[in-house]
Amino acid sequence: MTAVARRLLRDVLAWGGFALAISCNGRTSPTNEATSLPQPSQAPNAPDRQPEPARPPTPTVQRVFTLGPDAEPFQVKFEVTATSGGQVIRTITIAGLESPARVQHMDMPDMEPIATDEDLVTGAQDINFDGYADLYVVTRTGASNVYATYWLFSAANHRFEPLGEFPELKVNAHRRRLASDETLGHAGREYEHRDYGFVGNRLTVLRSVRQVSTGKPGEYERVESARRNRELLVVRRERVITP
Repeated sequence: MTAVARRLLRDVLAWGGFALAISCNGRTSPTNEATSLPQPSQAPNAPDRQPEPARPPTPTVQRVFTLGPDAEPFQVKFEVTATSGGQVIRTITIAGLESPARVQHMDMPDMEPIATDEDLVTGAQDINFDGYADLYVVTRTGASNVYATYWLFSAANHRFEPLGEFPELKVNAHRRRLASDETLGHAGREYEHRDYGFVGNRLTVLRSVRQVSTGKPGEYERVESARRNRELLVVRRERVITP
């Protein structure tokens, strides 16, 4: 390679131009291949960023509830199991803090799995107005509706008796009534409201208002029912027109 060719090669490489093909006779000619630029190297010992694994379900969730002024506090253990959809409660164990030998085991009815990073929603509230708190666990949630399973505390035998699953119950202690609301669709234009009372230990619907579409655009039927002589009877029916 001549001195001229060597200077030309040095200048082209310094400017980062075309890759040069050098022929055997010492001449140089540009090609159509782009110059390969060096890639930045990864910092030494830099760990690869891995996605954080989902938090495993807590095997046991413990809560302590005070059920009434003359009732000992109860420790409630919720045994949690992992499922393909997240985690669910399988069993509930209840024991008195002052009398731990008094233990009650209950199987949890079906509940929708919740994510392993979500907290279980449980609580104790007097819903039958006997002065003792009752137990509930939220089992299903949607965009607008929440459902819970309830157990009533029996002071006579210090045990919880299953009541069933209902839309989340709102307590009106002054009127000694419960209420629930469900959104049925149509952006809340379809709905059902219920008022409850206890007849003995049975939760009974005393009044309901249900509104659903008639099938015509913007037209709904609203039906109000009330309990008369142990039956829920329709007391009012009307058409509702919405924009």
